[in-house]
Amino acid sequence: MESPQVGKNEQKSTTQTVTIENRSIPVTAEDIPLDDVKLDHDNPRIRENLKKRNGKSGIATQKDLQKMILELPGVSSLQRSIRDNKGLHERIYVRDDGVVAEGNCRTAVYLWLRETQKKEQCWKTIPAYRLPANITPRQIAVLQGHMHVAGKITWRKHEQAGHLHYMHTKLAMQPMEIATAMGMSQTEVELLLKSYDVMNELVLPRVKTGDGREKFSTVLELFKVGGMKEWSDKKANVKQFADLVVNGKVSRGQDVRAMPKIIADPRALEALKKEGFSKAISIVGKKDPTADSQLFKKLKGTAKALKTIRKPLIERLRTGKEEQQILKDLHSALKDFASAANVSL
Repeated sequence: MESPQVGKNEQKSTTQTVTIENRSIPVTAEDIPLDDVKLDHDNPRIRENLKKRNGKSGIATQKDLQKMILELPGVSSLQRSIRDNKGLHERIYVRDDGVVAEGNCRTAVYLWLRETQKKEQCWKTIPAYRLPANITPRQIAVLQGHMHVAGKITWRKHEQAGHLHYMHTKLAMQPMEIATAMGMSQTEVELLLKSYDVMNELVLPRVKTGDGREKFSTVLELFKVGGMKEWSDKKANVKQFADLVVNGKVSRGQDVRAMPKIIADPRALEALKKEGFSKAISIVGKKDPTADSQLFKKLKGTAKALKTIRKPLIERLRTGKEEQQILKDLHSALKDFASAANVSL
């Protein structure tokens, strides 16, 4: 989808087009009085934050929405950029009735700057593209997705997944349709949808302190990691995994990537449930030192690489002084390492 760019010398009202799902949608470039623009409580990102704060979407006042938006991650740097630039790099999008379709953060910043810099005329109006009255909710959702899911100004992963979930459940779009509209793979869309369900049903309701949504990347890894599919296909195991995430037994994506080895060892899996990842991986490490040590993993990889070395590299080593020095350093380090551990080579 191609999006019109803001020009500082643009006329106050010009008609252009934006392409959404292969359809050209006419938009009017306008400088709209700020009083005629309304923040959208049903915007995907705002909706997710309202759910987190209130336990439901709810209807917030414009002041409530502005305050909440200004507290979102990344908005303070956006605020400084708009203030220093005395305006926007890209216009916002508003519906025909003035409700913001895309650009709520920029609008909230404009409202704040108007309050704090009352004499500055540049904050009285906001550059916008006004969408036609007949634009559909699906087209708006695709526009938002292009900006913040597949675009360069992305939301957090949980917010992205929430938007795709809205498209799937409220707009009845199938994963393949969403993938095509967003320029994503169907597999990626399905992983995000599945992870969003696990987060909202099994994780977030049980998080007692903090935001909780930072755990989304950990949940997402459950469905991405190779060797976990058969295990994660069982609902009981997904529930067990959610318990581990909520209780802090598994807290990082890299922990999840090591879980196939833990699952394969009953003792390690039991330790994971009771004591957490560190204890579980240490048990696996007794059988497989590469599981809990990056050093042993690198040493094993180096040994494998040396066994499969090809003739051109051998010829290079035969004549290259720098290459020979690398091999000598490796030999010396191995001897010292072995000697310190009383291992005979």
